[in-house]
Amino acid sequence: MNDIQANTNFDKLNLKKCRDGFDRNHHLVTPQAEYSGIGWFLVTFGITTRPVKIKYKCRKCNEIFDESSAKEDLDKNT
Repeated sequence: MNDIQANTNFDKLNLKKCRDGFDRNHHLVTPQAEYSGIGWFLVTFGITTRPVKIKYKCRKCNEIFDESSAKEDLDKNT
């Protein structure tokens, strides 16, 4: 197993889960973007902007169980 596969498997094991047992990659988990003040202004006018934080919310139990401001997560959810 190479380093990339080892890191991917390690990350999957260490992801936070909601009380229903779903992690951020489950289809019942919705990423919710948080924007800065100017970000909200731009989104209001339909301009795509990068969020400052992503919160992960389970649609079944309505629990916000994880958040991220990592570049990879922000790019993925723009």
